[in-house]
Parts: sequence; C-alpha cells; structure tokens
Amino acid sequence: MHSFRIIILTVLILLTGFYAAADEVWRLRYSALISAENEITRSSSSSSAELSTSGHSGSFVFANGIGLGYSAAKANGNLEDISYKFKNNSLDLSYTTGSSFSFTLGAGRMINGRGEIILNGVDYVTESVSGESIFLNLGIPFF
Repeated sequence: MHSFRIIILTVLILLTGFYAAADEVWRLRYSALISAENEITRSSSSSSAELSTSGHSGSFVFANGIGLGYSAAKANGNLEDISYKFKNNSLDLSYTTGSSFSFTLGAGRMINGRGEIILNGVDYVTESVSGESIFLNLGIPFF
C-alpha cells in the first residue's frame, strides 16, 4: 500500500508541476504485445523457454506527456515436460514525448495475476503474485 501512495503522489506532482506544449489536449494509446523474453527459474537452476505470449495495453496520455494505463499479458509454454501458464494485469505510469514520432518510457506495478504449473497431471496454482515492469515504446500515428 505504501508504494501505491508514492505512485499517486508522484503522479500528482508531475501533473501539476510542469506543462509541456503539445498539439493535442490528450491522447489514447493502444499497444499489442508481439514478443517477449522469458526465463523460468526452478530451485537454483535457470532455463530459457520459448513461451507463447499475448497481451495488450491501453493508456490515457495527458497534454503534459504523463500517461496512466492498464496492461494485460498471458504466457503459455512447456519446459522439461512441465506445462506453464501465466496471466497478469498491471497499472502503468508513463511519460510520452513527440507527436509525429513518439517515444514512451514507463513502469508498471502488477495488481493481480495467476501462475499455474502442471507436473505429472497435477495442477499447482500460485497463492499470491507480485511484480513490476519497465517498458519503452516507439510509435507513429496511424490516423
């Protein structure tokens, strides 16, 4: 809960502390996850696996470049006869600059998720999840 308060305070300071000139008053952004790098660590061993990934995110970008968003991602795959399934949702805070070619840098905090492992026909499910993300997007407008 403490980190959520820090995020809210940071957003308020950034929204009221400066104003960057922009052509639009606000922007809506949608992104689709097209690739991901995954590594699975079990005990002290670490293995890389090609997991099937999918996901999307949407964000509302204010005129000063600060954006608030929501992301959802899924990953499925197999490694050493073990089936893995992961789902997560996060809230994102970002900064976007540029209009005809944009650059976005941001961070996200997981708000809920689920991990499932199937080993020898037995399902094991996570009891709790936590995580953070850092992202960088380059973009051009389509319309």
